[in-house]
Parts: sequence; C-alpha cells; structure tokens
Amino acid sequence: MQRNINPSVRLLDAAETSIRCVNVFVSHLRALTGGRVVIMDRYLYCQSALRRARGLKPGRFLPLLLKVLPTPDIVFYFDVPVGIAYNRICRRATDIETLEHLQALDEAYTELAEFPTFITIDASNPAEQLVEDMLLELGRRGLELPS
Repeated sequence: MQRNINPSVRLLDAAETSIRCVNVFVSHLRALTGGRVVIMDRYLYCQSALRRARGLKPGRFLPLLLKVLPTPDIVFYFDVPVGIAYNRICRRATDIETLEHLQALDEAYTELAEFPTFITIDASNPAEQLVEDMLLELGRRGLELPS
C-alpha cells in the first residue's frame, strides 16, 4: 500500500536546518582540535537563504550559531543565471527544482545581510576557470590551502 505523505515545509526545514547546523558545528570542532582548514560546500548562510526563500522566519538556533561560530574567512557565491542552473539540474536528474524556487533562492541569498562580503564567482564558466578564480581570490587575501 502506497501512502502519500506530504510533510509540512516547516517540518522538512526543521530537519534540514538541524542536520546542517550539526554538520557545520562538528566541522568547526574538528578544525579547532586538529588545527585544520575548514572548507564547506554549504554553510549556515545557505540555510538562512533557504528559510527566506521558503517564506520562513530565521528562527532562533540558526542566528545564534551564526553569532557564536567563527565567521568564514571567505565565502564564494557561485552566480549563474537561473535558466542555466535549472538546465544543469534537469540534466543531472538527481534533484527536482522549479525555476520559481531557484529565482527565490537567488533573491534570498542577495538579501542576506552578509551577502556584500561574499565573493561572487561567475559559475557559467567552465569548472577549471572557477578553480582559477577561487585560487586568485584566496591569494589576494593571503589565504592558502594546505598542500
């Protein structure tokens, strides 16, 4: 028997936010105890933008973590036109997103208070160019990846 389960946006967001917050917190703990560099594919800013795009309030825990955890030395924002992003997602066929959601997410990121500190990278370029752009920005700031 197949059931149609449609959990609320708030419930799904609470689960996703909890997982992301724990992941970020554990990564910071590992870095502190091991003296390592932390590189994250997503950070708490992503969850803040997702909550905003979904029409949800910031909540309490996420803003608290943003205050108490170290501020990233650098944040790269991979900017790509929504249509290109949508086509990439469709080609990959592992996620389902709507154009409307991608547009809302893009707007939500740019509305974050921290967004002016992000380094915008043109993600319509080939991957090799993205790596080159990131390494150039790291060098400009005197940040180096461990060898």
